[in-house]
Amino acid sequence: MSAAQRAPQLRRWLARLAACGLAAMLALPRATAQPKGDAVSESHPSATPLAEQLDRAIAALREGNYEPISELTDRAKELVPLLARYANDPSVEVRREIAALVRAAQSPAGVPILVHLLADADAEVQQAAAAGLYQLDPAALARHPAAAKALAQGVAEGNSASAPAVLLLGYAPAAVAIPALQKLSAQDDTSRTKLEDWTPPVPVRVAADVALSRLGDPPARRRLLEAASQQDLAVRQFLLGVVRDIDSPEVLHALAAFLDDTRRTGTGAPSGAESQRRLCDDAVNALVQRLKLKVGFPLSEAQPYSAAQIEEVRVRLRQAIPQ
Repeated sequence: MSAAQRAPQLRRWLARLAACGLAAMLALPRATAQPKGDAVSESHPSATPLAEQLDRAIAALREGNYEPISELTDRAKELVPLLARYANDPSVEVRREIAALVRAAQSPAGVPILVHLLADADAEVQQAAAAGLYQLDPAALARHPAAAKALAQGVAEGNSASAPAVLLLGYAPAAVAIPALQKLSAQDDTSRTKLEDWTPPVPVRVAADVALSRLGDPPARRRLLEAASQQDLAVRQFLLGVVRDIDSPEVLHALAAFLDDTRRTGTGAPSGAESQRRLCDDAVNALVQRLKLKVGFPLSEAQPYSAAQIEEVRVRLRQAIPQ
């Protein structure tokens, strides 16, 4: 075969090879540019239907339309790997929604984002991040002194309406947390805080004393003993709600008195229904779970306990905690 005859065949072969190479290139995953900066922003997932849905929801949010982002709440856990890229968004509305979604996810994968958002300049973002981290992994704060310092500064400057922001400082390095907490502990009862939006408010000094007590502050523990001895129902409910953070045997023994408190708390009932739950019933759940007491009956979030069941918890409590 002459060179002139081979040339068209060679061109056809090269054309087929080029086409195959282009197809192979198109089949490969496309690399995306990685944003520079903090560790939270270093992951930028490839486009997926969920990622595209999130991007559209964020775009709508920038226009004042909150409906698309609210529709993603049920998929918050799936969204966590996609949310980090918005943690530094210039829009405070976007950062607020990102903090709320990460909190709703309750996923360990969201901890770095929550820690990052603790240093946000917006009080609402910081509150949501603190609430999420307090619920999910409060001990993580000790590994991030810069975030702890930012949170302490925010709380000291008045961002204390959300109790988890105050309580979370009980897990921060003492040198960072104690000055801010002592400032709150000295405030009068007009400064109030809430554990959740639906719980009754209590003096912010009570939350500060819980955190200070956890950090080993003896005066704070004495003030907690006094608070537990009072008949303030809201304060008693609050102390049961934060019993995880109370490690003083004396204070835990003081909470045993709540097993005698038969006042209604309204917990455990569906919306619109009248609850029969009393503080003593809430105390049973809180103390059994906190101290991992072995009792001969199942715990309930709705039904009241019998006098015999409450007495059993009282006995187990005395056995579990040194006098």
